[in-house]
Amino acid sequence: MIPPKKPSGRSDVGESLEEIRELILHLVDKRDQRKDSFAKVIENAMKTRLGDDADEVLKILNREGIPKNLSKEVIASAQEHGRFTIFAVVDALTRMSGKIKNAGERTETDRKASALLALAA
Repeated sequence: MIPPKKPSGRSDVGESLEEIRELILHLVDKRDQRKDSFAKVIENAMKTRLGDDADEVLKILNREGIPKNLSKEVIASAQEHGRFTIFAVVDALTRMSGKIKNAGERTETDRKASALLALAA
């Protein structure tokens, strides 16, 4: 991170604008790095299988603290999309969490989906 410069007492607008431009470029670079990193995680999640069959995926979901009844729905949804990739399972889990009425449970389910996505990082 670029440390902020202390005011020098100068009133040169041109210097200030140049400093602001440099700070903005630094922020843009940081944003692009994060975007690229996220894209790489999603790409890995689309390629990486969470398990080879429904039973294996069920065990992993239960280990991650996802209730069995929700896990079964997630597995059925992911199976419809062909494979048990991390992305397919996280996508299904996220869609299912949107149907949960209690905001606390919904938030907790989204947190668990995020933890599953982290397996692809």
